[in-house]
Amino acid sequence: MPPRISLESTLALAEEFLRERSGGDRALALSGALFDAIGIHFKLFATVNRARINASDEATGQVADLECVSEQDHVVLVVEVKDRTLTLTDVEGTLQKSRPRAIKDIFFTAPGVRAEDKGSVRERVSRAFTAGQNLYLFDFFDLARSVLALGGEAIRTTFRRKVGEHLDKWNTQPRHRQAWKKLFEKV
Repeated sequence: MPPRISLESTLALAEEFLRERSGGDRALALSGALFDAIGIHFKLFATVNRARINASDEATGQVADLECVSEQDHVVLVVEVKDRTLTLTDVEGTLQKSRPRAIKDIFFTAPGVRAEDKGSVRERVSRAFTAGQNLYLFDFFDLARSVLALGGEAIRTTFRRKVGEHLDKWNTQPRHRQAWKKLFEKV
């Protein structure tokens, strides 16, 4: 890892990393690392729980791909990660799973909302708010730009390290781990 890397270079490397399709594995590693870094640097939660990319939320007992958990073992927020456009079905499914556990804050990171679902999703976000749940829809890079700028060099270093840890810990295919490594060899 280079000792320093700019915000723009970090984001460009992440974009290049996501260009190859991975069945969501790469997107989940990036999002998991970003939320790990948020927890570490901003102290909003203690840990981020996740499972393998091909494990269903039901099988793992998780509400979403990522669960951000406090030191008191309370789920502070959840994150559903998509490397494709978000659908109304995605939103509804996560809402149904989060209600019984009284999870109020739900983040969706996706490159956009499916065109035919935009109005329905916007309405669903409004209804969920009225019912006590906050839904946040973000493009990963919009969220990452703000977070990695606010946290400065320290959070960018943590983010880069955590991506590697996610790729290693969750038995990602070796080609994904190698791709991340090779990106930094160019810097």
